[in-house]
Amino acid sequence: MNTSNASMLEERATEDVEMSEIGEVEIETFDGAAECFKISEQVARSLELNLVSGKGSLFKLLNKCNTPQGSRLLSRWICEPLLDIEAIENRLDVVEFFVSKPSVRSTVSDIHLKKFPDFAPLVKRLEKKGVSLQDLYRIYVAILKIPALVDDLRDASLEDCKPRTAQLLSNRFLSPFTQFFSQFQNYQELIKQTVDIDYIRRTGEYRILPAVDDDLLGLNERLEKLLAAMERDQENLAEALGVDQKIVKLELDGRLGYLYRVTRKDEKLLRGPEAKQLKIMTVDTKQSGYRFRSDKLATLNEQYLQVTSKYRKAQEKVMDALVSTAASYSEPLKTFNKLLSPLDVFVSLARVAYESTVPYVRPVMKPKETGVIELVSARHPCVETFMSKDFIPNSVRFEQGKETFHIVTGPNMGGKSTYIRQVALNVIMAQLGSYVPCKSATVSLVDGIYTRIGAGDSVSKGVSTFMMEMLEIQEILKCATRYSLIIIDELGRGTSTYDGYGLAYAVSEHIATTLGSYCMFTTHFNELAELKSTAPNVVLSHVAALVHEGGITFQYDVEPGVSGKSFGVNVAQMAALPEHVIQDAKLILQELEESHRRGLGALSVGSTVMSVRTDRLVCTATS
Repeated sequence: MNTSNASMLEERATEDVEMSEIGEVEIETFDGAAECFKISEQVARSLELNLVSGKGSLFKLLNKCNTPQGSRLLSRWICEPLLDIEAIENRLDVVEFFVSKPSVRSTVSDIHLKKFPDFAPLVKRLEKKGVSLQDLYRIYVAILKIPALVDDLRDASLEDCKPRTAQLLSNRFLSPFTQFFSQFQNYQELIKQTVDIDYIRRTGEYRILPAVDDDLLGLNERLEKLLAAMERDQENLAEALGVDQKIVKLELDGRLGYLYRVTRKDEKLLRGPEAKQLKIMTVDTKQSGYRFRSDKLATLNEQYLQVTSKYRKAQEKVMDALVSTAASYSEPLKTFNKLLSPLDVFVSLARVAYESTVPYVRPVMKPKETGVIELVSARHPCVETFMSKDFIPNSVRFEQGKETFHIVTGPNMGGKSTYIRQVALNVIMAQLGSYVPCKSATVSLVDGIYTRIGAGDSVSKGVSTFMMEMLEIQEILKCATRYSLIIIDELGRGTSTYDGYGLAYAVSEHIATTLGSYCMFTTHFNELAELKSTAPNVVLSHVAALVHEGGITFQYDVEPGVSGKSFGVNVAQMAALPEHVIQDAKLILQELEESHRRGLGALSVGSTVMSVRTDRLVCTATS
């Protein structure tokens, strides 16, 4: 290595270590330490927040991010709703900015963000000093993109932008981005003086600049002579084939070295009598064309590969010094990732809100002590995206001390589960700083979200479905506060009717009267409506359905009051169960309802079934 260049790298390393300390200065970012609560894995799974497959999940819906780091941050934000209203409003301000400026959103998304790499793995390799020359060049190219991004954001923030939002953009993006770019001035100079940028752009291959080292200079002279000889052979080959030199392209393959290529259309040139004398050697045939070498090119290429190998070996000592210097930039790069990823998330959230068939709205956020959650014409954000017909929106209102415990009844498949889940999803979206799928939304902060949804054994742990229900309920009763949101989709189905009803009633009463939490509780026990007589904060509602000769029609509207009847037999009829099974079920149901009306509560289901079957046998025998 040249003595002057060696000392240059050493001096640069000292300067850059000093510069990297700037990266440790506390910069206020949206990915900071704002207070939040963590959603458990069980709740995330039951609400389909962030499924492994992603399909149908809230993450899949909201993730229009252009960078891996943006996607990772969004995934975390979904499971960590904020408890700080100012932090939420800051996020909402930026989302509103991008919702209101479609052209700016498109520019930032499609022109700028897509060009930034994922700095997290690059930083890890930097810290271990295991980066490649390509990695260092990618960082260099990314840094060059920052001024254009800053200019476009600054111009947009000066045009019809709220002063608060403009200040926010300046503090959280423009100033930090500018500071970051300034930190990397030395890095840019280092790369320009050490890396052969022209060679990279010309060939797509990465190498150290020859002028950095005497050995590299000598090897590069040999490579240039070999390349000149190849170009002369290319000229001779084109002349022998009787075609323009542009038809026979001399190209560098990173693995195979130099070769010739003609298009598939021109491949016939190599089958003519002129070509037979040239000793053409086929390399491969691809969609882009036919690749080959002449006898002369094969010899020159072999020499070229040998010299290239020596060049790579000789540049290792320069590379070691370069990597040591570049490693001092690890901390600033981490900071930049924290600046860039929230910008990507905000653009993504704005795009989802703007592109929705039915508009999303900005939620009005209130302190938790306000005790009001009102979602007007709310929709399930995921379900509405894959419905073939319009989604039926429904409203819900909670107010501490007045209406906090919602009991929802109605038929299976009628939309109860979707209704209560969409309440949770809208609250989560609001508290992560997103617009929500409602006509209007007022959300007082909740301090936790708990669910009892679905049935599932844990065979590996030896836990039954019913035991899983009880464990989830135990967690809710232990952890929830009056400011928590609880979603319970059926309770007590895993045991006998009497046990199930008793547990459902006792749990409901405890939540409604002792905890006072916001709660959505679906049930097939219509008798739970009796709870309202002792707990005035209970709200009764049901999903509407129409029964007719052809079966049942689900209306998906949520209406006040308890469902007038059970629709289980109607749903079974829709599922095409055998007719005699349906008829038996109807007779048994009628008998049980009649006995209930007569006050014969002691009449067992078993005796009713036997009575119906006896009547059926008698009717069959007499007919």
